[in-house]
Amino acid sequence: LTEDENIKTAALVTIAPKPPRFSETYRGCGDLGYVQGYFTNDGRELWEGGLACQKPKERDKRIIQKNKERVISKIEKENETYYEIYQIESGKCITAPTIELGLELENYLKNNR
Repeated sequence: LTEDENIKTAALVTIAPKPPRFSETYRGCGDLGYVQGYFTNDGRELWEGGLACQKPKERDKRIIQKNKERVISKIEKENETYYEIYQIESGKCITAPTIELGLELENYLKNNR
């Protein structure tokens, strides 16, 4: 290798990989299903699973968007706002601090499971 090629090779080796966008944290399960927690690479918390949603009667009171694929509802609790994305076909739910982040996790899970 020439000196210039050696420098380029060394630069490629020393570049650190980008951290993953979502990291699994805790997982709980029981007779009614499971819940899986996640943190984003910028420190926000989300969770998904069959136990990640409120009861249907509570969710239905707070619906802000509904289509054939999902129901999105807004939850305000203890001065915090969360959004539930209920996936109609699978019965699973994602709870996130923003709709966009919840949809990003939904897409991530579809492509990485």
